[in-house]
Parts: sequence; structure tokens; C-alpha cells
Amino acid sequence: RHLRAAIELATPEALPVLQERLGDVSGGDAGAEAYRIALRLSGESGRSIDQELRIVGSLLIRYMRFQGTIGNRPSADEIHHLRARGRTLVGRARDERAIASFLIADGFYPFWRGPQATVADATEAEASARRGLAVADRLDDPRLRSAALDALTCCAQSRGAWAQARQYSQERLGSEDRLDLHERLDAYTMVAWASAMLGDLAEADRTTFAALGLIQSGQAHWWGLHSAAWRAYVLTLLGRWDEALAVAEHARTI
Repeated sequence: RHLRAAIELATPEALPVLQERLGDVSGGDAGAEAYRIALRLSGESGRSIDQELRIVGSLLIRYMRFQGTIGNRPSADEIHHLRARGRTLVGRARDERAIASFLIADGFYPFWRGPQATVADATEAEASARRGLAVADRLDDPRLRSAALDALTCCAQSRGAWAQARQYSQERLGSEDRLDLHERLDAYTMVAWASAMLGDLAEADRTTFAALGLIQSGQAHWWGLHSAAWRAYVLTLLGRWDEALAVAEHARTI
């Protein structure tokens, strides 16, 4: 609300940054729309290459990594245009975090494509994610590192390499004390996803229980839904019906 009020009062020069920040704190389609506006305003006002690249990366993360939060799925042409724009900007950018953010975002392309992803898509995306991971390690940035490992997880998933996918997600949890709540929840739930696919329901049970235990009342609404959905699924497979119904009701409330 404060950001929207500021946007109403701001000078044109301040609008790109304010819209970008609005995208950072808004979920789903509302966040994507704020990023789109920020990207348009950034181009019109001749802002820095670094800022433009940062926004492109943020928008691709919203569209591809967190596609489950998006109701209005972008077209393949729009994704292609954003990826091409980012690749053009990378060669001229100087901000290492902006560069890493885009490279990591591009690593989620096979996840966005789903069953249509090709081996070439996964190979190219994995190379991009690894480049981003190298920068994140050099900067000692735990959130960027977690995102890069998540991109590698999705590349492994696209190949059906579920054991490797789980290993990447468990590596994220190795630094969970340095991650924010959203990244921790996502890492736990990605471990559960891979464990369920591997038939390791005991591990999926443990990690979904741990994930939901991180959330206090009123926190992390749609992030909590991700964890609750996988927990309900795992409990159903285990035949623990009363617990499954309770978690499903929690998910419905979210």
C-alpha cells in the first residue's frame, strides 16, 4: 500500500524503481504486471543496462520459476522475447548480481516448458544456471545460490533424474539458516517432491511436516500452499486420511 501510494505521488524518474520494488513484494500476476511496467518505463527513460537486466530476470523468475502463482500464462513468444532481450543485455551489463539473476532465471526454461522441454533445452538451461551459481558462490549470496540450485533441480527433473534433483534441493537446505522463509519453504518442498517421485514417502512426510512448521499464523500464504499441497498428497499415499483431510482444509483456507 505504501508503494502504491508513493507511485501516485512520484516523479516520472522515480517510477521504474518503485514499480520494480512493487513487483518484488507482490505475488503472482500483480507482481508480474508491476515488473512489466517497470521494464517498459526503464526502457523509455533510458535507465541503466543493469537495472533493465535485473527486471528482465525478475520477470522471468516470476513467469518460469514460480509459474504456479501466475494465472495469466505468458505466450511462448513473450518468453522467447524476454530471454533474447536478457541475453543481449548480459554482454553489456556490469552488475554481477543482475547478471547472475538473469542467468539463473534462464535456467528455469525447461521447467516452464514442461513435457515439451527437449534435451537441448535442459542442457542449455543447466549451463546458464551453473554460470549463475558460480557468480553466486563468488559473491557469497545465499539466496542467489539457492535459486541456482533450484534451477539445476528443475533441469534434473526434466530429464527424470529425481535422485539428482533431490540432491540439489538438499544442498539448498545445507545453508537454510542463511535463507529467507520463502527459500527455505521452497527447498523443503522440492525435497518432498523428489522424494515422493522416488517412492521415499518417509522423507517426503518428514520434509513437508518441517516446512509447514516454519510458518507462523498469517505468514507466507501462497508459499505455504505449495508445502500444504505436497503434504496432503504424501499423507494420502500413506493412507493417513484424517491428517490428509486436516492439511487439505488448511490448504483450502490458504
